[in-house]
Amino acid sequence: MIGNLQCVVLDCPDPRALARFYAAVLGGEVDRPDRRWSLDEEWSTLHTPGGPVLAFQRAADHRPPRWPDPAHPQQFHLDVGVSDLDAAEARVLALGATRLDPAVTGSGSEPDADTVSGAGADVVSAAGAGDGSGAGADVVSTTGSAAGSGSVSEAGSDCVQDEPGWRVYTDPAGHPFCLVRE
Repeated sequence: MIGNLQCVVLDCPDPRALARFYAAVLGGEVDRPDRRWSLDEEWSTLHTPGGPVLAFQRAADHRPPRWPDPAHPQQFHLDVGVSDLDAAEARVLALGATRLDPAVTGSGSEPDADTVSGAGADVVSAAGAGDGSGAGADVVSTTGSAAGSGSVSEAGSDCVQDEPGWRVYTDPAGHPFCLVRE
């Protein structure tokens, strides 16, 4: 082992707003003092109840990914395990998430160019959204589907599968994430 993972960092236009969004989705504490970094308008953190720290770094020229468009790759995504997809969806949408076209996320076939070109392009603000209680969700994986049932598409995503059990969204800064039924 060379070292320990300190945090996962997401580039975004508004670090504190995105930290609040994920606090409402996952629970945890936004901007807890931590000797490892300073907190300011350029850097915000979320210490999740399960231990992992998500950090949010301002990127002035942030260009969100457009999953599953390989010209604008997702780079990574979070799978969030939930017991009730419908209830979790209602909560993340209320917080400012955008659901990607169901034809893209659940059809098991490659999407058409019109669907791909708009996927994840909308960015909305989640500043002050949510009550911070989370939805009983945990980060399941940052590298693939929770159950490993996803199949890799030509677009390089692991979120295209032949059967339901997950849904793909973008957070308010345009990063894709999946709600995965546990």
